[in-house]
Amino acid sequence: FYLTRLNISNTPNTYMPPELPSFILNEKILKEFNSDLNLVFLFKIEKEGYPEFLTKLGKFVSQVEEIELISSVASIFSYESIRSVDGGFETLKIIDRDDIDNFDYESTKERVLSDKFVKDIFVNKDLTIFGVLIEPNSINDSFVRLNLEDRIYKIMEEVDLKKFKIAYGGEFSVDTAQYKELNSMMAIIVPVTFIIGCLLLYFLFQSIPAVVIGTFFNGFIAVVVLSLFGLFGWPYNLIAAMIPTLMMALSIAFIVHLYNGILLRVEEGIEIKEAIRVSVNKVKKPCFYSALTTSAGLFSLAISAIPPIRSVGIIGGIGVLFIFFFVVYLLPPVLIQFDRGNWKQNYKIRIFLNKIVERLVDLSVNSPVKVLVWFLIMTIGLSGFIMRVDSESNIRKFFHPEHQVNLSAEIIKEKFVGTTIVNLLFTNDDKSLVTTDFNKKIDKVKKKFLKINDLGRVFSATDIIKQMHWAFNDEKETFFSVPLSDELIAQYLLIYDGEDIFDFLSNDHKRFKMTVNLNVDGANQIEKVMSQMEVILKEEGFQGNVAMAGYGKMFSDQEDLVMSDLLKSVSISIGVIFMIMLFLWRSFSGAFFCMLPNISPVLAMFIVMGAFGIWLDIGTAMIASVTVGIAVDDTIHIYQGFMTNFHEKKMELKQALRAVSYTHLTLPTTPY
Repeated sequence: FYLTRLNISNTPNTYMPPELPSFILNEKILKEFNSDLNLVFLFKIEKEGYPEFLTKLGKFVSQVEEIELISSVASIFSYESIRSVDGGFETLKIIDRDDIDNFDYESTKERVLSDKFVKDIFVNKDLTIFGVLIEPNSINDSFVRLNLEDRIYKIMEEVDLKKFKIAYGGEFSVDTAQYKELNSMMAIIVPVTFIIGCLLLYFLFQSIPAVVIGTFFNGFIAVVVLSLFGLFGWPYNLIAAMIPTLMMALSIAFIVHLYNGILLRVEEGIEIKEAIRVSVNKVKKPCFYSALTTSAGLFSLAISAIPPIRSVGIIGGIGVLFIFFFVVYLLPPVLIQFDRGNWKQNYKIRIFLNKIVERLVDLSVNSPVKVLVWFLIMTIGLSGFIMRVDSESNIRKFFHPEHQVNLSAEIIKEKFVGTTIVNLLFTNDDKSLVTTDFNKKIDKVKKKFLKINDLGRVFSATDIIKQMHWAFNDEKETFFSVPLSDELIAQYLLIYDGEDIFDFLSNDHKRFKMTVNLNVDGANQIEKVMSQMEVILKEEGFQGNVAMAGYGKMFSDQEDLVMSDLLKSVSISIGVIFMIMLFLWRSFSGAFFCMLPNISPVLAMFIVMGAFGIWLDIGTAMIASVTVGIAVDDTIHIYQGFMTNFHEKKMELKQALRAVSYTHLTLPTTPY
């Protein structure tokens, strides 16, 4: 039932902590000003295509504006150009949609080139590229977003404009593209993982009833755990997509432990029902310990401030406990009822695995010092790679370089400006911000900002005020500046009859927004640019009365949270697991030495990441805690077997390693 309530949503809001200051500020800006979560379309036209192209573009804009989910559509038709008239200035459209037929290339060029700002916003300098910015209402459902995108494309086709489209970008496009990838990935990876688990069970045990029953429980567990997202009302996004395959891999691992015990006893000639009962009693305790420690590793992610990581930790931890209950208490009775005991193993597989196990056991038991020395040498020798791991996130790196998202982003950046936006909100509750002094400082800040590498464009109400001043003084270039008095600015605002300025200035003039477009997408690159911006703001006396928001700022803040969450979750995971093992073994030295092989996979993970240049991001950060939890499974099975019969430790090690080797056939073949 709760599976039907599953909300598959990958919108940016699902990744942002609601208590994040930049997120709170961004929501405040969205309510008062315009949104920066736009759909950006670029269209290319040759000079000979006027006015036919403009007619089609006008129809497209008009029909998109009629969609109920659209807040506004900004284009060459909506842009307000402030021009001089006798005794003052007026706002007019660059191109009037009702008069499109009278605009050819030359007349359009005349209008465009005479305006201060429309170039490189809605049209390029040679008038061959036109841009349209579609601002939707606040939509927190990826499925609704995708339907809206489809409607817009349908209109584009109906007005015969699609052939002119050369790029589609903006954060909205990234979300819908990821949503499509998420659905495609789930449609492939989940069935593939399920089939691999089925084949693996048959490959190892060759009992049809056992394979069918084990596969059924494997799929059933994944469905039950997936339903928890619907029960808790948490969105299912790209991060959460690892849960079904992870649960199937872990459930197969638990099933393999149980089945391996049954196989050993069937080979000893024990009747199948008795073999099942004995095996359950044999694996119950180590399986419980494994479930406890693995769930502890996952539950440690619950401390994360990032919602999807927290939900994966909680649901994953509950899921592991479900796996233990289903495999140990529900699966055996079904096996007893339907299995007939025809268990066997491929002879070649047995020989191959036995050779590996024999060598490992002989090496560990007969040459422990040599093993430890080589382990330390290799760890120390390769540890340099750990220092090369970079903490970085870039949402566009999720896609192939030739993916339309990346190609469009590069075109938009080349023809206009980057789509990563940082908003600055200046506030003053005591007095108006439309003063000469304030706007001069803003103008100075803008000039300094534009000298920063990777910063593409800066726009605010000051630019519109400067344009008013320029137009009021017969468009003389020397007057394209901030007016000399507060009274003059107030006069301009009084006679201003446009609307664009109120996308950057509140009605009471006490909140002032500046929008900055960056030409970079990586979290660290964004943070570097913002740091330079903060230095400039401090130099100009802006400190307590200005704050940053926008997708670029939130994305950078999220990356900082990933690092702090990683340290917390891994520390908690290791600490909790150590305490559990201390309680289980009643031995400090036993718990301590058992933690060494549990930490080593985390070290190996970071070594591999450093060697191959894999970033530490929101996805890879979770793996560390999960890795510790999974590694504990093997440690517990081997240590439990070793301590159960210390005098026959070599035989116990062989049996434990054999079970572990079977288990580890499941995890690498699971493509989560």
